[in-house]
Amino acid sequence: MEKEGKNKKTKTLEKNVSKTIDTKSDTIKETDIKVHENKKNVNSTFKKKIVTASKEKRKPKRKKKKLTQADIKKYPKNELNNVILKIKTNEVKYTIFSTLIILSIFIIIAYTIFSSVQEHISHNILKSGNLYIEFAEKETGLGNIIDLVDAKTYSDSNEVLETYKVTITNDSKEKRKYQVLIEDDTEMIEIDNCSDIFLDRSYLRYNVNNGATMTLNQDDKSPIINGALKEKEKVTYTIKVWVSNTYLENPHYHGKIVVKQVTDKEDIKKIILEK
Repeated sequence: MEKEGKNKKTKTLEKNVSKTIDTKSDTIKETDIKVHENKKNVNSTFKKKIVTASKEKRKPKRKKKKLTQADIKKYPKNELNNVILKIKTNEVKYTIFSTLIILSIFIIIAYTIFSSVQEHISHNILKSGNLYIEFAEKETGLGNIIDLVDAKTYSDSNEVLETYKVTITNDSKEKRKYQVLIEDDTEMIEIDNCSDIFLDRSYLRYNVNNGATMTLNQDDKSPIINGALKEKEKVTYTIKVWVSNTYLENPHYHGKIVVKQVTDKEDIKKIILEK
């Protein structure tokens, strides 16, 4: 009896142990399944993220559509008015902005032109050696240009109104000699292509400081004035040039007044001794 009771207890214990083992194994299996499922979920979400990221990269940038009449018709009246008002406001802004830019450019150009004119006025001072030569400005340009194209002819210098004024200044500490000449303007003759109708110099008259009337020498290197200036001394000449009334056709002459510093042999000797 005792043995039978022991056997029953043993069998009962074995059954309980096997049940416990079975429940534990089931629990382990369930957790394994859950872990596996979680892994699958994680992998699938990660893959989805990669796919969406690659799709976003592949998506081309949308081009801005131009506003057409069909698009405008889609808007209600109120919205359409607002859109038109915005467009008009932007147009006004752009117009003001572009106008300001144009005005700025115009002001800069005007200032540049004015500056160049001012510089040109100061550029009528020329230099020859130690001499500064200043010509009175004329409407036609620098005051040394003689333009006698289709000019009036005169019998006497008193009839001539146009004059050429030149001031010569010695800027050195020594006495300086100079010459004043009326040369043919070869550059202008070439530009005007007028050598075949160019006026002979024998028909040209001149005087200096309302002095005696003289005929211009055929040699344009022959001076009309020879002079000398002491240290810091200056002199001004008023010259008249005109066509004699003995010339019966329309005259055509281009010339220029030139001032040159003259260095003779004695001056050269002095310069060598000084050096």
